[in-house]
Amino acid sequence: MFNFRKFADHFSGHFLKSVEANSCNTKYPILLVHGIAYRDDMVISSWGRIPEYLHHGGARVFLGEAEAWSSFENNAKQLKNRIESILTETHAKKVNIIAHSKGGLDARYAISKLGMANKVASLTTVCTPHYGTCIADIVCHYMPEDKTAVYALVNLFARFMGDKNPDSSLAIKQLSHKYMKAFNEEIIDADGVLYQSYGAQMLSAVDDPLYAISYRLLKKYEGHNDGMVSEQSCQWGDFRGITEEVSHLQMTDSITDRVSNISIPMLYVDWVRELKLKGF
Repeated sequence: MFNFRKFADHFSGHFLKSVEANSCNTKYPILLVHGIAYRDDMVISSWGRIPEYLHHGGARVFLGEAEAWSSFENNAKQLKNRIESILTETHAKKVNIIAHSKGGLDARYAISKLGMANKVASLTTVCTPHYGTCIADIVCHYMPEDKTAVYALVNLFARFMGDKNPDSSLAIKQLSHKYMKAFNEEIIDADGVLYQSYGAQMLSAVDDPLYAISYRLLKKYEGHNDGMVSEQSCQWGDFRGITEEVSHLQMTDSITDRVSNISIPMLYVDWVRELKLKGF
């Protein structure tokens, strides 16, 4: 189990200055892939200060630029194109993917189904619902596909934000337990790719009011969770551990400066340092 350190970040930029030059200069570029409902070009950054910290450590960092409300299949095609463009630009042979939430499933699909196995050195998933989440089950139950007006409104907003092929109904359905069971039977891990995973865990609903209701629902039906994904569901490949007192979205550093005295960007710096030590 990976042991996370806690940080007391009292001064802006304190930890950024502590990131040693070239400590994150991995053999292969880093590709950050966001999850559902997010885009890399939103006003609120999908990855907060994480790219800045990794750049400071010498990493070549790229964003996935996938759609917010699209299916695994569509986002995986976009991810494939993104990987190929990065390899052309950097002349690297492979990329290291770090993916949050649904982004991890998009990446798994691209690797397994779209011929990216020989172009991806490692896939690190963060708070990804590999076995589904009861939150998707509940949404699908109380808001089935025939509630077209609701999903049409979400799709309209998604198009306004930049999505070309939004399908919010399918995007949510694909995160259900039933759908993920079939997904895992079909999407097989590729030989030669390092698969590892990390998770987060809220200790109470007050850790992040945004997830107060979903946290309680998951706690009742699935146990320990980050407000969207349970501790069991986030585990895939080499499971490296849980960061406590941190919610699902807080693990992307996109909405807050510090979480429970933990510097979220420094977690990613440590993960990338490890990739470098492993020769990736």
